[in-house]
Order: sequence, then C-alpha cells, then structure tokens
Amino acid sequence: MYRMDLILEGANALAELSAEGKSTDYQIYYTPSPTLVHHFKTIIYKPESW
Repeated sequence: MYRMDLILEGANALAELSAEGKSTDYQIYYTPSPTLVHHFKTIIYKPESW
C-alpha cells in the first residue's frame, strides 16, 4: 500500500469543495477497516471569496 500527500502551493485552505454525480462505481481501500470510496462526475472547488 502506498500513500502520497499533495500540497497545492497558494491554494485556499478555506475553500469549499463539493461533489456531484455520484457513480455506482467505487474503489475499495484496505485500511484497518475496508472503505468503499465512490467516484463522482464533477468536483467543484469554490474559493472562499465567491
């Protein structure tokens, strides 16, 4: 198992994220408790200033 952390320089830490169009597809992440993570059609990044 691998993990990669990503830091976006200059990104707004207070931005609002939302997802639309939840798919029936999913990935299974094997953590101490297996987790199902669904895919989404659209991810919306809304900066705090909007």
